[in-house]
Amino acid sequence: MTVPSNDELLFLALGGAGEIGMNLNLYGHAGKWLMIDLGIGFADDSMPGIEVIMPDPAFIEERREDLVGIVLTHAHEDHLGAVPDLWPRLRAPVYATPFAASVLRRKLIEAGLVDDVPVTEIPLGGRFRIAPFDLELITMTHSILEPNALAIRTKFGTVFHISALFKSVSGLKIGSNVRFGGIDVGTVDNIALVTDTTVEVQMIIQHKVQPFIKKDAKASIGSEGLMGDKVIVIAPGTPGQATVSDRDVLATMQPIEIGSAPFVLCAILDVSARRQSEEAVRQSEALFTAVFRASPNMISLTTMADGRYVDVNESFLRIWGRQRSEVIGRTSKEIGFWDDESLRSRMLEDLRRDGFVRGLETKIRTSSGALRDFIYSIDVIPHEDQDLLLGIGHDVTELRAAEAQLRHAQRLEAIGKLTGGVAHDFNNLLAIIHGNL
Repeated sequence: MTVPSNDELLFLALGGAGEIGMNLNLYGHAGKWLMIDLGIGFADDSMPGIEVIMPDPAFIEERREDLVGIVLTHAHEDHLGAVPDLWPRLRAPVYATPFAASVLRRKLIEAGLVDDVPVTEIPLGGRFRIAPFDLELITMTHSILEPNALAIRTKFGTVFHISALFKSVSGLKIGSNVRFGGIDVGTVDNIALVTDTTVEVQMIIQHKVQPFIKKDAKASIGSEGLMGDKVIVIAPGTPGQATVSDRDVLATMQPIEIGSAPFVLCAILDVSARRQSEEAVRQSEALFTAVFRASPNMISLTTMADGRYVDVNESFLRIWGRQRSEVIGRTSKEIGFWDDESLRSRMLEDLRRDGFVRGLETKIRTSSGALRDFIYSIDVIPHEDQDLLLGIGHDVTELRAAEAQLRHAQRLEAIGKLTGGVAHDFNNLLAIIHGNL
């Protein structure tokens, strides 16, 4: 398997198969390879003295001329944490949604690679082409902003993703076959622990099979013969039922034993409430992202601990006069954002006491050295293992200037009235003097 042909779509897991972390998956088609994610893993007690582990990219490194791109599905460390260390061995363009791209740029700045690694931002739900692959991001819900699934379209066909929940997947592994109607129609893409008693098996299925799998289809774990490898077997469901959709969760049939006799336990999963909740979260995240990008106010996400910028919107860059690469990954002190740096300390005291800051008036020095007046609102956003600060700044420089001009005009008017009154009294006095002469 050196060069994938025009008549096949290959899946090769170089990391993340049968383990948590180190995600590195390859798809091969028409002589080219596409990489999905490039993450790290964390060592356990069996690796004393080691903290971080990475996948071995030797296979694709030898074929990097045929590697057309690296697509990052989201910003967790096990999906993008290895990019700064392994990208020099691959040197392929990187594609990610804005939030993941911002997190990656911060890491690239620290590694001194921000000017070397070409990073292309793809909008949520975006469809784009990295020849010969036609790709579409599918927004998901997860414990981080902008998580995505990926639909892959090729000449060979389109793959779509479904999953099923099992109590036990002993013997099943990533890359295992998925069988439907007695033929192999896909592969196991991921095995994820949902709870301490439930495992989710995610599958990639050939698109041409999708019309024949119904909403009430059931999945079970079988074997290739009596002692062969484990496979997923999908029963088609009831004729006349709606066709299964991308990201659907199938009901499962669990093999159990009562005494020495084998039985099948059928578990029907009602996911309507969960889907409504996931859709509400997705819409909320999409709305936040739209407001973040389009707002005329300066909006920033910084770490509460040291004021390091995680993301900023275009208005922040335009008003302040900086490039994104000059901001992301650096602290407010390093870039001289606050005219009075002690103001940040007082702001943190208010945040720890009240949980938010409203109506904070401050001056910010732009890249040209000009001082501008801002009113800031700041909220604390818990994120993974740290707190982030969401800051929204409203530029009131022109308003303050207009207020100053109005006060100046009012003072001049008052002086004019006073002068007029004095002159009138003086004229009256002269008239009295003249009358007595």
